[in-house]
Amino acid sequence: MELIETDRAAGFADSLAYRDVVDRLHDEGLTDGLPVIPPTAARVQVMLGGRSPSAPVGVVPPLARQADTRTIAICAVMAGCRPAEFGALLAAVGALPDPRLNLVGVATTTGNTAVGLALHGEVVDRIGANAGSSTLGPGNRVNASLGRALSLVVRLVGGATPGTVDMTTIGQPAKFGCCFAEGEPPAPWRPLHVRRGVTSPSAVTVFATAGVIEVVDVVSGTGEGLLQTLAAAVPLPTAIGGGGEVLGGGEILALIPPEWADHLVADGWSERDVAEYLYENTRLPLSRVPESLRSQVTATGDLPSARSPDDVLVCVTGGVGTKAILLPSWQGTAHAVTVGLD
Repeated sequence: MELIETDRAAGFADSLAYRDVVDRLHDEGLTDGLPVIPPTAARVQVMLGGRSPSAPVGVVPPLARQADTRTIAICAVMAGCRPAEFGALLAAVGALPDPRLNLVGVATTTGNTAVGLALHGEVVDRIGANAGSSTLGPGNRVNASLGRALSLVVRLVGGATPGTVDMTTIGQPAKFGCCFAEGEPPAPWRPLHVRRGVTSPSAVTVFATAGVIEVVDVVSGTGEGLLQTLAAAVPLPTAIGGGGEVLGGGEILALIPPEWADHLVADGWSERDVAEYLYENTRLPLSRVPESLRSQVTATGDLPSARSPDDVLVCVTGGVGTKAILLPSWQGTAHAVTVGLD
């Protein structure tokens, strides 16, 4: 990697002024701890793309502050977004007030849950999002900046300041930003947003996740074998939620690689078959709950990991390999919200 010899050669006419602005934003609590792009009036205007700066977007929990397009554009600029990605961010912010997401709880809990964003449909290719290798990791500007921008909105607009309103005990890296793109599922499977009743060619899903769990199966050669492995990884004996009736928040979000999806389709598994299998085979016997936590359980039988097959969300994404990912739900109950995108 070659070094740029001077700030002027890099186009930074006054690098000291730039650093001063970034330092001031950080000192005023207006960053996530990482350097940001200064939200100058010109940059914000370009991000708005002709939209009215005062147009309301929604009331953002946890402090129920009204967000307008200008405020969201400021967060987008600071996070490094480009104007092409702004529409997806606006749609995601519009989903934040939905009571199903329960952002008041998500953003104020002592747990480590973080808000995430998934992209579906035509928008993935249109804005250059990554639905392949490392879709949840580094390397793609769209995924990284959109996830970060949404987290900045929750923090700066919604008021979820760490240590005051956001009371997470330890936290997790996804609080800096969490975004992935759904790939094109093999026929006859349909993208997640279509299965959830959204008819728009593009959509976003906003969700809350308590972490990332890798599920590895390099042995199974059948769809059923892969589902057995995935189902075994879902029940978390210490994640009793929902008033003691379910595990976690009663929702399963699983990201499976194309290789898994191809096996399942070839073996005749429909998306509904997969959801029903995971719903039925991720129940936790009471005997597996630590004795110290059994007083929390109110269910009379095995604890389900999802409230119904409709609460099993499976996305095909990622690159080469036989590794799936579980994004476990928050124990305090938060459900993913999917909205259409123009």
